[in-house]
Amino acid sequence: LWVAPEAEEDPRAVIFQAEGRGLPTESLLRRYLPDNADLPPGIKMGNLFVKGTMEGAHVDSKIRLRWEIPASSARGTADLDRSAITVTAAGPTFNVKATAHTQLPDQDKVRAMDCTTNNRQGKGLHFLY
Repeated sequence: LWVAPEAEEDPRAVIFQAEGRGLPTESLLRRYLPDNADLPPGIKMGNLFVKGTMEGAHVDSKIRLRWEIPASSARGTADLDRSAITVTAAGPTFNVKATAHTQLPDQDKVRAMDCTTNNRQGKGLHFLY
């Protein structure tokens, strides 16, 4: 991770990789389900393997996640960048792909607004990304 003003636009600024093996799939899913929802009774998915990367400039990073649950023959991806979020998932009985196109504000306008707002409030400079 490179932290400097030039890193905002430099595609070499962020390079981060992480990997998880043998993670408890059902326990992880329960953490993200709403309080009034639960997994179907008796569901056993097996262990999760996941790999993720984040690369790019501070204002234009790309995040890629790849996951697999071998015991369930399930796999999927998630790709996030400034223009879209794409998620895929596939298994023996399903195949799903979804894309949400995003439109983020111009970074120069965000910086100008943030600097003006924070300086008026006496908070100094804080950039929102």
